Amino acid sequence: MVPCSSVPSRAACHRGPAVARRWYWPTNLLSLHLRYFDGQRWTEEWDSTAAKAGTQLPVAVAIQIQMAAPGGRIMDFATQVTLPMAMAQW
Repeated sequence: MVPCSSVPSRAACHRGPAVARRWYWPTNLLSLHLRYFDGQRWTEEWDSTAAKAGTQLPVAVAIQIQMAAPGGRIMDFATQVTLPMAMAQW
């Protein structure tokens, strides 16, 4: 990311510079699986640009991760996260 000192204005710095983002994955990451809940059913994909106004965010996201551990073991992690901003009262 570009340091704020090299951005012409502080406002541009706080919005974030328009630079390509880099993703760094742990070398022991075996799998990452995301599922999305629209309030009625879970799906494997989410396209916020195709959703009607007010439903661009899923109500919840399920996250499953598998990581390699020392000794050849596999560690599984899973959680579900609700997105309050996706709900009508917000």
